[in-house]
Amino acid sequence: MIREKIAVDIVALPEVVAIGLKIDTHFEQAAKDCPALWQAFMPRMHEVNGKRPEDFHGESYGISTDMQEHGAFTYWAAVPGDPDNIPAGMQAVRLPQGVYARCYVASLEKIGEIYTFLYQRWDAARAGYAVNYAAPCFERYDETYLTDGSFAIYVPVNKQ
Repeated sequence: MIREKIAVDIVALPEVVAIGLKIDTHFEQAAKDCPALWQAFMPRMHEVNGKRPEDFHGESYGISTDMQEHGAFTYWAAVPGDPDNIPAGMQAVRLPQGVYARCYVASLEKIGEIYTFLYQRWDAARAGYAVNYAAPCFERYDETYLTDGSFAIYVPVNKQ
């Protein structure tokens, strides 16, 4: 069996405030819960920035916060927005400025594989970094997701 090499690059990102919906879930339920959350959020995305429902809303984020050792975490479906103008039933979540390990993902079917790689198999220390388990990690979906299904995963890291 030939394994494809998973490329990781290190990027610095500015802070982003995103507005959206969240759900408390568990690694074992995430494959069901996260898509269901997106199905609830997508018809309401336009409310965050006042765009028409049929317009492209720009980048969106699948954000994982409050990750627990036993597998529980909070998952957000969100888009960048103004924290002073939050639609009813939504909340703001902050992606802190920082350094992240980034992997491009060819399709949603590979999401679990890439998260497992970044958190369990990638040798961050060899690259001079340590995974920051306390900070949120996220998926970033942009116009390429709409055309070919690809997106990027970002895991927070600290320089060693």
